[in-house]
Amino acid sequence: MGTLCSRRTHREHPGRGALSLPQQMADQRSYSGRGERLKIRTFGVIAAFSVSTCARPPHDVAEGEANRSRVLIPVSFRHHPPEGTTQVHIVGSFNGWDLESTPMIGPDDSGWFHETMFLLPRTHRYKFLEDGKRYICDPDAYATEPDGYGGRNGVLKLQAPRWPAVRRADGEIDVERICHPEGRPWVSAHLDGSVEVRLLTRSGDVSKAFVQWIDRSWIAMVHLGDEGVESVWAAELPASPRSSGYRFRIEDGETTLYFGAAGVREEIPESGSFARPAAANRRNLPPRWVRDAVFYQIFPERFANGDPTNDPRKTDPWGSRPGHYRYQGGDLAGITDHLTHIEELGATALYLNPIFTSPSNHKYDVADYNHIDPHLGELADFRGLMAQLERRGMRIVLDGVFNHSGDKHPAFRDLFERGSASPYAAWYMVDSFPIAPPERPNYAAWNGYGHLPELRTDHPDVLAHLHGAVRRWMAEGIDGWRLDAAERLEHRFWRTFRNVVREAPGGVEEDAFLLGEIWADPRAWLEGDELDGVTGYRFRRACVAFFGEQSISAGEFARSLRTLLRAHPMVVTEAMVNLLGSHDTARWNTVCGGDAERAKLGLLFLLTWPGAPLIYYGDEVAMKGDRDPDNRRAFDWTESTWDRDLLHAIRQGLRVRRESPALRNALVDFRVAETDGGLLYMDRREGKDRAGVLVNRGPARVTVRLSTTLPDGLWIDALQLSSARVDGGELIVDRVDRNAIYIFRSASPPPRLP
Repeated sequence: MGTLCSRRTHREHPGRGALSLPQQMADQRSYSGRGERLKIRTFGVIAAFSVSTCARPPHDVAEGEANRSRVLIPVSFRHHPPEGTTQVHIVGSFNGWDLESTPMIGPDDSGWFHETMFLLPRTHRYKFLEDGKRYICDPDAYATEPDGYGGRNGVLKLQAPRWPAVRRADGEIDVERICHPEGRPWVSAHLDGSVEVRLLTRSGDVSKAFVQWIDRSWIAMVHLGDEGVESVWAAELPASPRSSGYRFRIEDGETTLYFGAAGVREEIPESGSFARPAAANRRNLPPRWVRDAVFYQIFPERFANGDPTNDPRKTDPWGSRPGHYRYQGGDLAGITDHLTHIEELGATALYLNPIFTSPSNHKYDVADYNHIDPHLGELADFRGLMAQLERRGMRIVLDGVFNHSGDKHPAFRDLFERGSASPYAAWYMVDSFPIAPPERPNYAAWNGYGHLPELRTDHPDVLAHLHGAVRRWMAEGIDGWRLDAAERLEHRFWRTFRNVVREAPGGVEEDAFLLGEIWADPRAWLEGDELDGVTGYRFRRACVAFFGEQSISAGEFARSLRTLLRAHPMVVTEAMVNLLGSHDTARWNTVCGGDAERAKLGLLFLLTWPGAPLIYYGDEVAMKGDRDPDNRRAFDWTESTWDRDLLHAIRQGLRVRRESPALRNALVDFRVAETDGGLLYMDRREGKDRAGVLVNRGPARVTVRLSTTLPDGLWIDALQLSSARVDGGELIVDRVDRNAIYIFRSASPPPRLP
């Protein structure tokens, strides 16, 4: 109902507000030249009353008839529940009737909830679920049928369209595919008053797209790549309090069209602009500081031993081969002792693996959420670390393990000893009594590992226990939480958790950051009411393939990255924490086969990508290590063993990132990505700051001439201080070395020497 696409007609539906209907005709439109009449082409009808649609096939679908059954169709659902409803989910055949996987955004100022999904062209059945209690058949459904339980399902019938061939710069624009969906990520207001907007056009059809506030100048949009046969364009409209609306300009060859709420026009319309979205709610956005942060992850037991007096009884010599049940004496004092190394690297925030009382070296088996593990130090050590971080202007994020506790937690110990008579019998999910040993658990446990019994996180006493610990550490001044196994917990847990953190001492004022460990598609957790960002494992997978294994081309790499950019609004993309190594993966140097050039290239690219980069302790000096536990080796503080060239390069790269806002902005304009090679180029911008990032993963030195939006003039590589020039929209680089990355910035003023 809510999406405006150029093929829509709009009616008023009694009692429901605006209802978008597809035009009932088997036509597809295209403009050919200014002032010429419409040309008619065959187009398959898509019929759905309660939704609005723009059809697209998946990435590998060719033009024409091939694989038409695999077309994905974005469908925008809208629902207006009774006043007072706080949550609405879509449940249906397309999501396995899952009660929580598809939350709707809302309510907006008019009480509407909305959500866009990508569905296959087939018949789907669905309902709306209000506040987790009331199943509602969509009153505007195209059709309904009995659900077998005395109610009715909405029925949605989608047909795959036919796709005629298109070309850029031919002067013909497929008007049928011009679309500006509502809601995130298609339109998003930011705290500073700026607004991100996105536009859909036919893939390969449009040369340029622009957007403007009605009373302001036009802004060029960035092509974020293709979703099937539709191109996604994005731009950020600057803050303009007096502007009431915006519109688009679309160009191809000699043809220029204008698109607003009244549809597509050949002349600039006097009215019919898209309305400015509602002001951003600070509580629903990630903290602004995260986009400028650089995280340094520390596994505390292996970073540095600053106080041998708190070592466990059986402590191995520092640098011994790591084991799951071995200790080497790292502690909080050791972290405090080496903050200068971290600060000089360019990191601005620490992420610490768990530090609460636990019997293991990794501390994910929490026995006491309210105390520092004695082998890592005391509360005074933690407060000393916090004081040093504050003095240096650095932040800290702690690891929160709330999906499970350890089997040494007092509640589980009591349950083990007293069985069903324990007051904690409802805290855990037990199949039968008595409790079996952890080697053969008869209770729910993380990955079946009996030492990590899963908590019943919907129980009020469990929630009170966990929330009390969260408030306790927020009061100590921490800046947020990395949330372990976040995708295993229900969405309602994280919605409540977010409110607890925001209301805790320092939660709102200090912009506490909620970072989830999620390996799958994270969009359901990033709608503004749960998490702020997630660990960038999907980004890592693309980098492993391109830099580490060299199994994909620059074109395939760019397609993977564009998919990440399209998935979220800019403000969310900029709150992702991207990484190449962690305590859960092989170390980056090992992934690259010990090839120093490849490892450096990947790490420097990480520093140019939007989102906060994370450096896993030791990766900056080329530490090696395979999967757990080998990736948790003790940091070797003997500097003669370090890769000094890599360390210097990362310091340089982080300095350049800090000085260039364009490198932290999520509008990434891929200008060149070789389909069968390793050459990649991106234009970057934020405000007046401009930069160009050139990567050559190829085996040979090359000369490059490529298209750019950088202004004409001399540009200096901020890493090696080599030069390039831009002439008439063409970037010319006479010498591009193999396995090299260049960050071009304006020569006036010249970049600062390293």
